Amino acid sequence: MKKILLIFFLLFVLKGMSQNLVPNGDMEQYDHHYSYICFDSTYLTAKNWYSPTTATPDYLNSSSCWTRGVPQNFCGYQFAHGGNGYSLQGLFIQYPDSEYREYIQVELTDSLIAGKKYNVSFYVSLADSSEYATDDYAAAFSNNPLHDTSVLPPVLNYLPQISNIHGNFLTSKTDWMKISGSFIAAGGEKYMTLGNFNDDAHTDTIAVSGGGNPSYIWGAVYYIDDVSVELDTTQGVENVAFNKPDIIIYPQPTRDLITINVLGAKQELIIELYNIQGQLLLRRKMLSAREQLDLTGYSKGLYLLKITGRDFVRCVKVVKE
Repeated sequence: MKKILLIFFLLFVLKGMSQNLVPNGDMEQYDHHYSYICFDSTYLTAKNWYSPTTATPDYLNSSSCWTRGVPQNFCGYQFAHGGNGYSLQGLFIQYPDSEYREYIQVELTDSLIAGKKYNVSFYVSLADSSEYATDDYAAAFSNNPLHDTSVLPPVLNYLPQISNIHGNFLTSKTDWMKISGSFIAAGGEKYMTLGNFNDDAHTDTIAVSGGGNPSYIWGAVYYIDDVSVELDTTQGVENVAFNKPDIIIYPQPTRDLITINVLGAKQELIIELYNIQGQLLLRRKMLSAREQLDLTGYSKGLYLLKITGRDFVRCVKVVKE
């Protein structure tokens, strides 16, 4: 009888536990490739992870040669958050001919379910060679892979569901910093892409001391490890950040002007307007607690208005007639 009760107890506990939908989220599994770069004539790539553009993010592991090793590598010195490996991404690189971005993308083990809440987290650390830090690190979820084969790696103009808090600059070159958040799935999302989805004009940066190899890196480069996407098994979704009732937007639908009225938010707010394809159409700061947005020049259809503060995000559908 005790054994039966123990089995039921274990089944109940396991049912309440959520599974990480990111394959190889800890960056420990890798493939070998032939290369002239390393002295051992091989380099490693993380299994399941890839670049959606022509940019070249790196994978680093203690099993690789010193240029791509852990903890020592060509961008600095850092132990893994867990295990022996992690990835490396350039979020802001000062190239003369392009707004260079590096992204890493993964196919989830299952599609997200509409109306369900998902918790997302990953850990980042600023590489020693970086001369800048940024607060623009985000995770975008899409039904299909994000993909761009432009010769010069572009900024992926897509609306991420999870973003680092605005103003929280990721400056530490010694510690791992956690980025986390929750969102309600639209349904069918199967791919996650990590990186900076803002162009240079809208990327916030600050200068940082050090820079272990400033002749090689001119920007903000980060190590990333232990990525997780899990179904929230707790009851209720009313506390998700973008559902907070502190912003009123009217009229809905509209033919020209919409009014954005902020109720008691004593912080800087950013307004962003996206079309249904996730392309950014407008971005600006709110200069007062009540502002109007003119949609006269936009086509009829559905748009997404995103309002971001220091500690919350609000997303609202807007219909233009």
